[in-house]
Amino acid sequence: MRPDEIAQALSALPGVRSDLTGDLLEVVVPAIDDRLRLRPEAVRRGRRISAPNGDPAVEFAVSDGTDEWPLIVTPDDVVFAPVPAAGLLDSAVPFVVSNMPPLVAYSEMVRDAEAVTRRLAGPDARVSNLDEVGATFLMLRAFVAGAVRFGLRPVRAVAWWEQGWAVVRDRVFLPPFRADPAWDELAREATRVPPPAPRPPAEPAVAAGRPVTAAEFDALAPLLTALRPDEEFRAAWARWIRVPPDAFARALTDQVAGAQAALSLYPEGTGSVDLRVYDGDRLSALLQLRFSVPGRTMAVDEIRIAETARSTGLFARLMFNAEALARLLGLTRMTAHATDMGSYALATAGVYLRDPELYRRSRRQP
Repeated sequence: MRPDEIAQALSALPGVRSDLTGDLLEVVVPAIDDRLRLRPEAVRRGRRISAPNGDPAVEFAVSDGTDEWPLIVTPDDVVFAPVPAAGLLDSAVPFVVSNMPPLVAYSEMVRDAEAVTRRLAGPDARVSNLDEVGATFLMLRAFVAGAVRFGLRPVRAVAWWEQGWAVVRDRVFLPPFRADPAWDELAREATRVPPPAPRPPAEPAVAAGRPVTAAEFDALAPLLTALRPDEEFRAAWARWIRVPPDAFARALTDQVAGAQAALSLYPEGTGSVDLRVYDGDRLSALLQLRFSVPGRTMAVDEIRIAETARSTGLFARLMFNAEALARLLGLTRMTAHATDMGSYALATAGVYLRDPELYRRSRRQP
């Protein structure tokens, strides 16, 4: 593609800007504090698509003359394919990460690198599964190498990786990593990254939320129904949830017509949500969530979409809303069947990769 064609495609993304510097097109994405550095002739084609949350996005096919890779730019993120993990290790035996996603978002790469390092470096850290830890660090290296392929410089992700790797490197069962000058350069730059702030306490050090009344929940029904809005429930809400009930309901049901949610909340700060989506009298979708505010986690126990509601964007919208609710509650980890949600799951579900050739190639990845 010509530089002006790429720039025209990107012009639909608020906040994203592109500049031609020599023979490289630099695409600045302020939200991630990084920029793509692309050779225009390597960008074979592009198309405007929609991100899972409805924002505009652009999907490019980028080639080195031998292979093609997807690259998706949104107003606040970049989504790309990791490199094969086996090529990163100095070993005659190929290592494969079984749950390697076909696509990863830049923001998730940084988030996951931070999360694993904080778990390992915390005062109560315990490493119970060294194989899993090793695979996680290998997968993160594959993410970073995938980002570097497009000229990104994910220094923060590398800084987190290096801190965590220093804790476990002598205990995990992985062959040595192959020499990688690009990684070494990022690692040197990462040493200049300021040390991370301490993890906030499990219970935020702020005043308890205002009392809520049963009438507030009654007014929201059937959009949001508290199964037992008694005094114990309301005390738990004031201690743990700390947002108005209508804000909770808006985050969970935004842009989902026919949504009806039932909420349980317990004194220790755990709870569950059953969200049903109706099309008239017919059930279109079911989403079941569990959360722990002190544990800062949310789990997607089940999501089902009726045949008549598939390929309508409902799956992506429900996942997006679940993540929005997790952020609203201050939760830092979201899981579903042991797989992190976000672009990982959305990519697997087929939200991204509209280009037929890119989609076909992604299905061949190990």
